[in-house]
Amino acid sequence: MGKGHIAVNKYMSDKARFADLVNGKLFGGEQVVLPEELEKVDGESEILLEDKNQKTIGRTRYRDVVMRWKRGADFCFIGCENQSEIHHAMPVRNMLYDSLSYTNQIAELWKSHNKGRGEGLEPAEYLSHFRKGDKIYPVVTLVFYYGSDPWTGNCDLYSMFQLSGMSKEKLARCVPNYWINLVDAGHMEDISYFQTDLQKIMGMLKCKNKGDDLQKYMEKNKAFFEHLDYNTSQAIGEFLQSEQLRKMTKRDNGKGERNMCKAIEEIYQNGIKTGEARGEARGEVRGEVRGEQKGLVEVYQEFGKSREETIERFAVKFQVNREEAEEKVNEYWKD
Repeated sequence: MGKGHIAVNKYMSDKARFADLVNGKLFGGEQVVLPEELEKVDGESEILLEDKNQKTIGRTRYRDVVMRWKRGADFCFIGCENQSEIHHAMPVRNMLYDSLSYTNQIAELWKSHNKGRGEGLEPAEYLSHFRKGDKIYPVVTLVFYYGSDPWTGNCDLYSMFQLSGMSKEKLARCVPNYWINLVDAGHMEDISYFQTDLQKIMGMLKCKNKGDDLQKYMEKNKAFFEHLDYNTSQAIGEFLQSEQLRKMTKRDNGKGERNMCKAIEEIYQNGIKTGEARGEARGEVRGEVRGEQKGLVEVYQEFGKSREETIERFAVKFQVNREEAEEKVNEYWKD
C-alpha cells in the first residue's frame, strides 16, 4: 500500500467524515448515521484454503476502512474501499470482503459457545459451527472512487455475467444480484448531500486536471484550503495525484495548518515557467520562431491554461497584436 493510499485511508477514517459519506450516499443526506455511533475496527480478515495437495494455506485480506455502527443493542459493519483506479471486478471483490466479514462473525460466535467444545450443542449446530438462535450483523460496503476518468467499471454482479440464452429476469430467480455502493467523487452531479469537507473535496475533484478551474475553485473556498490539517493536505495531494504537493504541504504555518492555495499557486507558476523554457528550447531546436510559438501554446494547454489566457500571453511574449496572436494560437491549439 503506497503512502498516498494510506493518506486517503487516514482521511476517510475520521468519524464525522465517514458518517457524512454514508449518509450522503445511502440516505440522500439524511443524518441517519451519527459520528458518535461509529467505532473504528480492524479491517483484517483471514481465510483458510486447501491447495491441490490438501495442504492448508492462509490468506489475509485488508479492508481500507471499517467502522462498527452501533445504535442501542443493534449494530452494523460499514466498510469503505478507496479507489484511485477503476476496478472492473469490484462487485466480486466487495462480495469477498463482505463474505469474509460474515465468516469472521460466525467464527467469533463459535468461540464463545463453550469455547468451541460443542457442549450442549445439537449435531446440526456442531456441524454448522452456528447455533440455531445465533445472529450475525449486516455488512455494508461503499466504494469511494477519486480517479480522473468517470467510473466505467461494473457496478453489479449481473453486468459481469456472460448472458446469451437467459434474461436477467429469469436469472434473478436463482442467482441474487450484488450492487456496489459507488461514490464517483469527481463526477457526481449533486454534492449537496454531503455536509462536511467532503463536499469541498468533491468540488475540487470536479476541477482536477483543469488548471484554471482548480485555482479558481480553491480561491473561492480559500477559507477551507488555506487552513488544512496535515492528514487532509496529504490526502488532497493523493486526490490530485501530486507527489510534489504532498511534499510542499508537509510545511505548516506554525499553527499546524497547511495552505493548499499557496502550494498549488507555486507549483502552477513553476510549471508555467518550466513550460515556457521548454517552448523556447523547442523553438531553438527547430531553428525558427514558429517552433517557439508552437511550443508555448502546447505547454500552456498542457498546464490547463484557457485559450483566452494563452492568446494574451502569446501577444505579450511575441509582441504581436491580438488578432495575430489569436490566429497563431488557434493554429497550434489541439481540440
